Amino acid sequence: MLKTKVFCLLSCSVAVLCLISCKKEQPALRSLEEDCSCAKEVSADFKMEESGSSDFNGNRAETDTSLFYKYALFSANEVNAEYTWYLDSEEINNKNKFSQYYGEESINKTIKVTLVVKKKPNKICLPNDDGYDSVTKFFHVSNRNWVSLFELPFPESEGVYRVKEQHSNDSVDITFDLSTSSPFGSSGVAMILYIPDGKINYHIFKDSVVSLPSGIQYIGYRRFLFESIGHDVDIYRRNNKDVEFNFTSTNKEYYKDFKYKGRKL
Repeated sequence: MLKTKVFCLLSCSVAVLCLISCKKEQPALRSLEEDCSCAKEVSADFKMEESGSSDFNGNRAETDTSLFYKYALFSANEVNAEYTWYLDSEEINNKNKFSQYYGEESINKTIKVTLVVKKKPNKICLPNDDGYDSVTKFFHVSNRNWVSLFELPFPESEGVYRVKEQHSNDSVDITFDLSTSSPFGSSGVAMILYIPDGKINYHIFKDSVVSLPSGIQYIGYRRFLFESIGHDVDIYRRNNKDVEFNFTSTNKEYYKDFKYKGRKL
C-alpha cells in the first residue's frame, strides 16, 4: 500500500513538473511570433534620385525624371544581398547603389532600369520566399537644364499651389514663378514666391545665368532649395504630385519655421 502511495506521489510530481516545463516554453514561442510580425520577403525595390553630384549625402530629390547635366542616383532598399542592375543593355554587378551622369547626349532619353536581388530568405517566418526578386522602373532625362527653366515656361513647377500650414486648418494659395527678370525691373534670373495678398514674399536674383546664382543651393526637376531673407526655402514636388513648401528660419529670434503641404491647382 505504501509503495502504491509513493508511486502515485512520484507520478503526480512528474506530471506537475512536465506541466510547468511546458508553460515555460510558451514565452519563447510568443517571442518567435513577434519577430515574424516584422519579417518581409526579399525585395528588389529601389530608389531613383536626381542630384547635382555623385554624392549620396548631398542635396537630391527622389524622382522618375531629371534635368540633363545631372546625376541619377540609384540605390537598392534591400541590404546585404547580391545585386544585378540593368540600365537598358548595360549590366552593373555587386553594387547596392551607384550614380550615372546624363549630359546633352541623353536629352529626351528614357532608360529602363531593372534590379535583380538574390538573398538568403527567412524560411522560418516566410517559408514560401525563394530569396529572389526583380523590379523594373523607367527614368526619363528631360530636354531642360537649370538655365532653360528660367528662359522657357516650366509648367511642371510654375503655377499656383493650394497648401495648408501644418499648424493651421485653413488653406492658402502660393504662386511660384521662374523668371528672367527681377521684380524690380532688372534683367537676370529670379525665383519668386507670391503670398496670398499678392506681395512678393521671397525671391532670388542674379544678373547673369552663366553660373548658378549664389544663394541657390539646388535646382532640379522636382526640387528647388534657396536662401532668402530670414529663411532657407525648400520647394519639393513629390512623385505622387504632393508638394511641400518648407521655410526654415535662419534667425530663430526674428523668424519662425513654416511647413506647407498641398497640391498644384
